[in-house]
Amino acid sequence: MRKEAGHLCSLRLARQRAKQVIEGSDGDIDRSIWSVRENGGQASSKLLKEFSALPDEDLAAEVVVAVRAAFVKLLAAQQRKTLSGT
Repeated sequence: MRKEAGHLCSLRLARQRAKQVIEGSDGDIDRSIWSVRENGGQASSKLLKEFSALPDEDLAAEVVVAVRAAFVKLLAAQQRKTLSGT
């Protein structure tokens, strides 16, 4: 339960920070957050194509920074898992 609450707080923070950079519905913003998290803290080419504001490299970088900052512990754990191959 504690882990779940932490995840929800991180999601809310990431959404708030992303909305300071780009406009979109909660669903669109959440999808961009999910995409960045699933791609090891990077904006995927598919995400950049789907969101018209993100091809601007500066805006895309700001969204990535917002997501990374909100999910820093979770992203670090995912990267360690990827590097270890498990």
